[in-house]
Amino acid sequence: MGREREGASDKGDKWQESKESHSTKAYEGAEQTWKEQSKDRAQVKADDLGDKGRISSASGFEIFDSSKAMKADAKPDAAQVKSPFSTGVELHGKELDQAGIKHENVKHEISKDANGTVHEKSTVKYPDGLEVTVHGTGEHTQQTESGRNVKIEAGSMTTVDHLPKGYEVAADGNIRNGNGDTVAHINGDGTVSVKVKGEWVRQGPNGVSEDEGVLESHQPKGGVMGHIRD
Repeated sequence: MGREREGASDKGDKWQESKESHSTKAYEGAEQTWKEQSKDRAQVKADDLGDKGRISSASGFEIFDSSKAMKADAKPDAAQVKSPFSTGVELHGKELDQAGIKHENVKHEISKDANGTVHEKSTVKYPDGLEVTVHGTGEHTQQTESGRNVKIEAGSMTTVDHLPKGYEVAADGNIRNGNGDTVAHINGDGTVSVKVKGEWVRQGPNGVSEDEGVLESHQPKGGVMGHIRD
């Protein structure tokens, strides 16, 4: 009896040892798995985050970083992007009203792409109905077909969005109304000079400014010949 109990006790002790051994291994295994999962999480980079800041780690857990989600959803602050263009002191608010242009009819956009190139444009609707957009692209590097990198200087381009009835854009860059009077001139630098209330303003990618030194020809359909400083 005593031997049987002793044998049973030995078996019970061995069973307990086996149970504890399995528990220890299970714990150590779980601990190692957690360490590996933690390592996986530590290796997560901001670039791996989706547009809502979520990724799926190797462990199967979903990780959410609210601060990075806010950064991903936030639009870049245009005020922090410096304009590479200058057409003089831009007119705002009451200054535009005084120049005969409603400030709500002046739209401006500026942004920077992933390569760091600045893109800027202004769209203005003038009192006579003429609507013009001037697009600008900052200095950037462009690759040719041969694979050579070429530096491109900042430049702008004018497009006419709306031409009132009777208006025309002549080959010399002058925009004339139905009476043949020159009301605007597309300049060689891609900006546009527009006559408003008998005075000239100059529209560039970054807005509207006073335009000085405009050389006008008073011959029939003479138009604008350029600027004094050109």
